[in-house]
Amino acid sequence: MISRPLVLARPTPSSKSGSFRGSCERYLITRFPIYNGQQELYAVGSIATDITDQKLHQHQLYQAQVDLEARITERTAELAQLNQDLQVEVLERQSAEHQARRSEAHLRHILESSPDGILVLNQDGLVLYANPEARQLLNRNDLHDYPFGHALVSDKHTEVNVVHTNGQVLMLDMRVLSIDWEGQPAQIVSLRDNTARHQMEMAIRQSEQRHRMISEMVSDFAYAFVIAADGSTRCEWMTQAFERITGHPTTDITTLEHLYRLIHPLDRPQIEQQHQRLLQGETTITEFRLVARDGNIRWLRGYMQPIYDDLSARVIRLYGATHDITEKKLHQAQIQRHIQQLSALRQIDLAITSNRDLNETLNVLLTHTRTLLHIDAAAILLPDAANNWLVYRSRQGFDTPLIQQASACLRNQKTNQPDCLCYTLSYQQEFGTEPHTIGFSLIAEKRPFTVYHVPLLIHGQVKGLLEAFVSHINTPETEWFNFLQTLAGQAAIAVENTSLLSDLQRYNEALTHAYDATIEGWSRGLDLRDNETEGHSQRVTELTVRLAQAMHIEANTIAHMRRGAILHDIGKMAIPDHILLKPGPLSDEEWVIMRQHPVYAYEWLKPIPFLQPALDIPYYHHERWDGSGYPLGLRGTAIPLAARIFAIVDVWDALSSDRPYRAAWPRERTRAYLQEQAGKLFDPEIVAVFLAIM
Repeated sequence: MISRPLVLARPTPSSKSGSFRGSCERYLITRFPIYNGQQELYAVGSIATDITDQKLHQHQLYQAQVDLEARITERTAELAQLNQDLQVEVLERQSAEHQARRSEAHLRHILESSPDGILVLNQDGLVLYANPEARQLLNRNDLHDYPFGHALVSDKHTEVNVVHTNGQVLMLDMRVLSIDWEGQPAQIVSLRDNTARHQMEMAIRQSEQRHRMISEMVSDFAYAFVIAADGSTRCEWMTQAFERITGHPTTDITTLEHLYRLIHPLDRPQIEQQHQRLLQGETTITEFRLVARDGNIRWLRGYMQPIYDDLSARVIRLYGATHDITEKKLHQAQIQRHIQQLSALRQIDLAITSNRDLNETLNVLLTHTRTLLHIDAAAILLPDAANNWLVYRSRQGFDTPLIQQASACLRNQKTNQPDCLCYTLSYQQEFGTEPHTIGFSLIAEKRPFTVYHVPLLIHGQVKGLLEAFVSHINTPETEWFNFLQTLAGQAAIAVENTSLLSDLQRYNEALTHAYDATIEGWSRGLDLRDNETEGHSQRVTELTVRLAQAMHIEANTIAHMRRGAILHDIGKMAIPDHILLKPGPLSDEEWVIMRQHPVYAYEWLKPIPFLQPALDIPYYHHERWDGSGYPLGLRGTAIPLAARIFAIVDVWDALSSDRPYRAAWPRERTRAYLQEQAGKLFDPEIVAVFLAIM
């Protein structure tokens, strides 16, 4: 048997508990295998070690470690909560400090940039703070601890005067308010420089005084009204010209309502709208009618300017200047009547040329006669072929008993009716070639009537009668009579056209004659109004036709030029008398108005097709070759030929005629002037032709 050594394997320890003598003890048992030389398990060895105390100490150490970890965890949680609370408190404090710094910076920015001076005073009246505006107002760079003194009782304000170092007296508005400043009671004082406002108010008062003085010297009136916070008004002042224009004493106008009551009822709505716009701060310009004390209507143009107060944020005063434009309105109405008359004549002409039925034509004529002349009834009487007596051919307005009765009295050669005075209508014996009137009254009605009889004349022969019944007793103006005669002329043309329809040329001549007679009547009316130009229209018309013929212009164009020459100054009908009839030179402002007369002529005549070919002279005759004329500043051949021709004729007649402010120029001097201005003011070619025929 071969002997092999024993081999000990690595021991494997394990812990076991056992009980000895009633106590618990712990042992560490280490087992290890024992192998023989053939690596076969030979035996198992064991070693037991008492580790009771060691385990006890380990258990105590473990328990202490568990307790320590529990206390550490609890304390850590407490510290974490405390740290979190501390962080929140720090953030809140930082936010509060940041907000406080922002508020302080914002407040300081407001104070530093305030347009008002700001002071903070302690209880002793020393300056704790002053913003830049306060330092500038008080002219001190450093106001800290400056003894400003006790300002006022808190929550009060007043105005104080401060003398600047440059000697200027500043008027300051001072307001005081009690505050807490850095934990101490203090007063904050605001200073506003009202010097400019006081100076402006003084300037306004001085301007008002000057304005009132000027307004007293002119025909227009001015006024001022104060508006209270409750909307009530009070007349501050009104010039005496108001009484001169309206007849109402200025003492009767104590409020705006008193003034508005005098306005024509039809114009009050627009005045009420204007008043609302004024209260909103808008300047207004309005034309309106005012009832004068004598009952007459005055046309006024009012300019009203509101004064807005920024402090009270409302309108506190109204200033007004009113111009009396009654005369202008009368001229406009006159011009409008002329336009209506021309339009009526045109419509009558159309009726004459388009209708073969004389009754239809006469009805159109009578309609315009009644409308434009405000006639109650009108009729056309033509001779009866049987006995040559006048009989009614067409009539309108004879539908009332009064007119019928009056008409019957006038028709009868003899009458037994005692209620009227009548005139025997004998066509051959009683009527000549001049219009006349018959006055009578109806006793039963006690109403005065006037009957106008205008003969229908063609080449001096009576072809009939235009009869007009008027209930008003006012004496008609010359213009009224003239147009009545013109309408009678149109009626005569209509009658003649019916009887002489085959002779179209004769009709055209009569119609043109009626137009030209009307145009010439206007021209004569303007000459009578403007003594300076009396006879001027006739002279320049004849000379214009003569020059046009010398330039070989066709006859039809010359006819239009003739009408344009007659009407060249018709626009002056709109020029006020105080400008048109002024004996001396016109002012710049008056020239501005005077230079509008070509525009007025164009606007009035353009709607009339018959006169449109004649517009070149009335509209352009003040244009000049070099472009220095008016109203459009045309130059050279851009100016119509008719206007270039007439411009030379017009200047020739003006220089060759006596005027109130100078004598007529000698003929040679006038020729020299035209030669000098040829190529400047006038067409040089036309000047050469004109001088050749003169």
